Amino acid sequence: MTRELFEADNAQRIINEEAYLECYNEEENKFYQTLADNAAKRAYLYTSLCHSIMTFDYTKADGTSRKLVGTLIRVALPEELQTISQEPAVVADGSKPIVLYDLEKKGWRSISVDRVNSFTLSFDLPE
Repeated sequence: MTRELFEADNAQRIINEEAYLECYNEEENKFYQTLADNAAKRAYLYTSLCHSIMTFDYTKADGTSRKLVGTLIRVALPEELQTISQEPAVVADGSKPIVLYDLEKKGWRSISVDRVNSFTLSFDLPE
């Protein structure tokens, strides 16, 4: 295979992967919205975070919108944090937020499942 054909084939594969991932994320968001309660939503997000990088669009407690890119994949965490487990505290209403590692801010964050507006999943680990 010539280099030009290889590059064209690789570019088409990337386009196909991006289209697939966009469709996949749309369906996952629809499914998430059908979950009956916060415990089910929390379990879904926790499981997803253990296997992917997630970008959340959520509403903070003060009403502002925020984007958060995070994960619970151990190899994506800094080496000194790979053996630390973060257990969320129970908040006033009895629910537990999701605790995840924020890849952009480089620290632990928590978000409440009822404040998640949408999300995308990615399976590419950061460099």
